Amino acid sequence: MLPKKSLIIDFGTEAIKAALLVEKGEEKKILLETAPPRGIKKGNISNPTSAKESLQIAVNRLKIHYSLPQKAWVIVPGSFIVSYQVESKIEFPGITTISHNDVNEVKNKAKKELLRGHLHLKNYYEIIHVIPQEFIVDGIDGIQNPIGRSGQKL
Repeated sequence: MLPKKSLIIDFGTEAIKAALLVEKGEEKKILLETAPPRGIKKGNISNPTSAKESLQIAVNRLKIHYSLPQKAWVIVPGSFIVSYQVESKIEFPGITTISHNDVNEVKNKAKKELLRGHLHLKNYYEIIHVIPQEFIVDGIDGIQNPIGRSGQKL
C-alpha cells in the first residue's frame, strides 16, 4: 500500500510553513519545515518574489525526507489576491469521452478569456490558478468532475 500524502503550505507572519502529512494505513506522520517570512508584512504578502523564495526553502527541506505529492493545500493571505468568474467552453466533433486534457483545455481557454476581458491583470497580477467551480456537459450543470463522461460540449 502506497502512503497517502497531503502537503499544506501556510504563508504566515511568524514563518512560512510547509507541512507534509503521510498516512499509511493507521500510521500517520507529520513533517513540518519552516522558513523566515520574507516578503510578508502584517499578515499580507508584500513581496511575492521574496515569499516564493522563502516557500521554496521550506519545501526543499521537506523534499530531503520525502517525495512530495502533486497537489497542495495553500493558505495565502493578502489584500492583493483577486478572483474573477469566467466561462469558457469547448466543443467536440462528435460524442467524446472527456479526458484530463479536455479539462485543461477549458481551463486554459478560461485563462485567455480572463486576460482578454481584463487587460490590466497582465500588468499588475500573476494568474496562479484557474479553479473550476463546476462543469456543464451538454447542458447538464453542477458536475464537479467531468472526466470519463461522454458529451459534445464541455
